Amino acid sequence: MLDNITQTFQSHFSTTPLIAFAPGRINLIGEHTDYQEGFVFPAAVEKGIWVAIQTNDLDVCQLYSLDFDQEFKFELDAFSPKKRTLGNLCYGNGRFAEAGWVFHFGI
Repeated sequence: MLDNITQTFQSHFSTTPLIAFAPGRINLIGEHTDYQEGFVFPAAVEKGIWVAIQTNDLDVCQLYSLDFDQEFKFELDAFSPKKRTLGNLCYGNGRFAEAGWVFHFGI
């Protein structure tokens, strides 16, 4: 997987990415209680999310999904979401994060 991500990133963006992996998680007990100071019994699972990132010194954000085989680009100063896409999800979450909102997504 790591080699595939690196090669795909380099073919799309002509640079070497920083790569990170976040494992998925299951809760054997205590669904949605850990962030409310309740008891949980979480465990990591093999499925998870891989991300490859790199700066580009442009005013353009470029996204590509291996799973969906989709590419999405937007100018940072002139983006206006119009329909539901992977790019809009990433952009929207980033804008909410800038405003101080925090979202927790499960797998």
